[in-house]
Amino acid sequence: MRSNACFMAWECLSPCPVRLGKDEQIRSCQKNGRLVKVPKGFARRTASKYWGDCSAFTLVEVLVAMVFFMICSLGLLTFTMMTFGERKSIERRNFAYAMASDIAEQLKFLPSDNALVKLVKPLDSHSNIFLKYENGEMKDCGGQSVNMWELVNPLNQGGLYLYDANHNGTLDGSEINPSVNDKIDHPSSSDATSDLSIVRPIRRSPDGTTYYAVWSVRYFPCNVSDQAKVVIAVYWIEPEPTEDDASEVASKIYNGVYRLKNVTISTDIVYGVL
Repeated sequence: MRSNACFMAWECLSPCPVRLGKDEQIRSCQKNGRLVKVPKGFARRTASKYWGDCSAFTLVEVLVAMVFFMICSLGLLTFTMMTFGERKSIERRNFAYAMASDIAEQLKFLPSDNALVKLVKPLDSHSNIFLKYENGEMKDCGGQSVNMWELVNPLNQGGLYLYDANHNGTLDGSEINPSVNDKIDHPSSSDATSDLSIVRPIRRSPDGTTYYAVWSVRYFPCNVSDQAKVVIAVYWIEPEPTEDDASEVASKIYNGVYRLKNVTISTDIVYGVL
């Protein structure tokens, strides 16, 4: 009923150049194949009668539609931003894992007398130098549980174990701070530059994120010193810091301005066997 009335009123209001008598302007309407001539006054009354059927959206309807559209757009934008952030997080974690795996493979194929696969400190001064698996858990030889992260944690209130202070993507000796965690063995200031240049413990991804690798060596299992378990951690900081002072960056991590992210893996090395 609504659409037919609209259509009829529209057709009946189409102007027609034909005049009826002196003063009456007429309108024509095609209906059922017949041309019906309608006086101007009747055409206006017909249009007025069906005007409600031919009207557009009201202002309230338009406002409701705009609010609904804005809510949907905001939801879509939020979802897109969350998806983008999650994808970046996955990409960074994948890069860190690939870097840790690459370093693990390189350490496996180093000569058994290479410093990078040895403990830095003498055996009698190193705590928990021997590890074992017991009931599916890593423990020291005294039966105490060992937190693998404590062996490679690069952060304390005083600073970071590794930090690229000059932002050149390579490791300089002055960028190592062993006082942060004495359980970390490498890289150390005593490591040969030629060895570190092969392993590359500091790397930069194409998106500009800097990654740092540290590792600890522990003999495994207990009372056996011809094989070892190497725990490797690769960490990065979000967002990428611009400060030159590692202690300032560490302070901002503790305050929540920056976030320290990491990937930790372990690998076994048998000395003298390739």
